[in-house]
Amino acid sequence: MHKYVQSTTQGNLRYYHTKYPPTPKLLVVSGLHGDEAGVIEPLFLHLTTQEKELPPTLFIPVMSPSAFERKQRKNKHGNDVNRIFGLNTGDTEEQVASSIVKAHAPYNLVVSFHEDHEYSQVYVYDVGTTPCEPDISSWRNAIHALSLDLLNGIDDPSDADLGYRFEEGYNHELAAKNSGEFEHWVIQENFAPRSLTLEIPAHATSYQKRGAIEATLQHLILPLFP
Repeated sequence: MHKYVQSTTQGNLRYYHTKYPPTPKLLVVSGLHGDEAGVIEPLFLHLTTQEKELPPTLFIPVMSPSAFERKQRKNKHGNDVNRIFGLNTGDTEEQVASSIVKAHAPYNLVVSFHEDHEYSQVYVYDVGTTPCEPDISSWRNAIHALSLDLLNGIDDPSDADLGYRFEEGYNHELAAKNSGEFEHWVIQENFAPRSLTLEIPAHATSYQKRGAIEATLQHLILPLFP
């Protein structure tokens, strides 16, 4: 790990600050669901060894530690943490995660990384606006080059909090909603003007997961930091 990467523990959450001590401009999180552990290691390795190409970054690799330990979507309180941000449920894991996010805000951009056990396609949620735009076309080409498909259509018609329509793996919502979803909560609270959420198929190979992470950093994240 680079000497300018600082590790901190608050409660049972460990987080990392790259290019320390400048104030973080980018917030990256993963592990919101305990059954999505496959994306954490390649993301951690990239952020802590290739940090020179990124702006100062705050990285929380495991946002729901008890769900991670249980290898389940819900945590020890029976909550899907990614449905309760800002809803005052009293969930201690959400409270610790929220306090860390608030303490270092504002950010220029917030990004969360997930794995999808149902779909075999890659897709990204985009919420909010910024003066610069991500390079969606190049990102799509990079994902296809990994022999991965992009989602077209509705993400999950059975989930009342979802139901977003995707075109070639991309959905953009200008306004956030009060759904308890992390990516909407950070916009509503004015912690950042924009957030991205990447979904990678859980069955993808390690090579494909690393490639999808790198493509997202290069084509969707970096263009928002001119």
